[in-house]
Amino acid sequence: MENTMASSNVDDKLKKDTENKETGNKETNKILTFIKQNVRYITAGVLFLAMVLILVKVGSPKQPQNGQNVAATEVASEASDDAKQEFEVDAHEDVNTLINQYYTAYAAGDTDTLSTIATPLSENEKSYIYPFMLK
Repeated sequence: MENTMASSNVDDKLKKDTENKETGNKETNKILTFIKQNVRYITAGVLFLAMVLILVKVGSPKQPQNGQNVAATEVASEASDDAKQEFEVDAHEDVNTLINQYYTAYAAGDTDTLSTIATPLSENEKSYIYPFMLK
């Protein structure tokens, strides 16, 4: 009797295993059929995701090296400090004289004086000065 029960247990296990394999194969076949029928859409989705990932990678700002990051922060803070500083007004007499001479000569159309102040003064630049003088 024990042999009969043991053999029936073995038979039951074999039946269950074959049923599981058949249902597994059916499910696998369903999945493969779905993939074959919709391969266009799946490929389009994969390509879309790849393009989005590439655009995100390329479009994101590059991370500087640690040393460069510190240097960039220092330069930015120095630039903001410079912007807050006031400029000197009429502090250098020789610069003021030079600028006054340049604009006086430009307004008068005196290209000879301009050529001594600003060199080189091309013929093209001289042609711009004469129409200004006529106004």
